[in-house]
Amino acid sequence: MKQYTIEQLRDNLDEILREFQGDSSVELLQAGKPIAILVKPEVFQQLQQSAQPSLWNAYQQFRQEVDLEEFDDDPDVFANLRDKSPGRNVEL
Repeated sequence: MKQYTIEQLRDNLDEILREFQGDSSVELLQAGKPIAILVKPEVFQQLQQSAQPSLWNAYQQFRQEVDLEEFDDDPDVFANLRDKSPGRNVEL
């Protein structure tokens, strides 16, 4: 990954962008420390998709990792979960 300072970016933007088209990413530095990374849109989309799996993908992964046969199928497993008291009085 190529690195450029903010000053270099400011002075040579056109040249850096031309070089960036061949590389997948460019790191921007300020005072010698990284402050940003430029990536192509395709790379950014891949990163977003891998960071935030869709509900379907998360479900599929869950099904692969968890054996549902091992779960207790006792019908009373949730029997005491809900508070059966009438709740608070509401005036409308």
